[in-house]
Amino acid sequence: MTSSKRQAANAANAQRSTGPRSAAGKAHSRLNAFKHGLAIRASAVPDLAPDVAHLAQIIAGEKETDPRVLTAATRVAEASVDLLRARHAKTELLDRLLQGPEFWQDPPPEEPMPPRPRRLKVSVSDYERAFRAGVGEQLRGAEEASIMHELTYGLDVDRIRGQRAEAEQRAHQRRSEWQQLEKLDRYERRALSRRKSAIRAFDEVRTAAQVAPAVPAH
Repeated sequence: MTSSKRQAANAANAQRSTGPRSAAGKAHSRLNAFKHGLAIRASAVPDLAPDVAHLAQIIAGEKETDPRVLTAATRVAEASVDLLRARHAKTELLDRLLQGPEFWQDPPPEEPMPPRPRRLKVSVSDYERAFRAGVGEQLRGAEEASIMHELTYGLDVDRIRGQRAEAEQRAHQRRSEWQQLEKLDRYERRALSRRKSAIRAFDEVRTAAQVAPAVPAH
């Protein structure tokens, strides 16, 4: 009897959660794969390089051929595309976070551990005396109840530990999400600063080019 119940408890322990099982937990864990690639500037991204070149030509003017102006316009275009990328990535991440129910809900209170039960220890002599007194069945029932209480306690402890582990994983994920947002915000500020500097430099180069046009190469 005791052996079979302990086997059942061991089987239940083997099913303990090793990761998020709830829909909210799985939704948060999917954000681990969120990538933005903003460390690479737009001109170095094959899919974006044509957009940078096209925007640079618009900024410089369709008929502009001065390489100094085109280079300065390219810097403005690259910073502008990078700024849009950073803002798009931040908006995308915020949208994904807002879709999760835990973004709007406070975490539930932590369930306390149940008190550890006192094991009823019964010896063979205890059973002998009980059966002589006509209370053997009652003693066996009390021992079975004690064993079941202990097994239930173990299962409850495993369940609460699993819940706490998942809650900690969700809390870690939330911290990671806010760190990602802060990082995207830094990318956005840097791209904005680069664009402002590039625009000033472009204005200076274009003014200089109008005063002293580039000499065509022979």
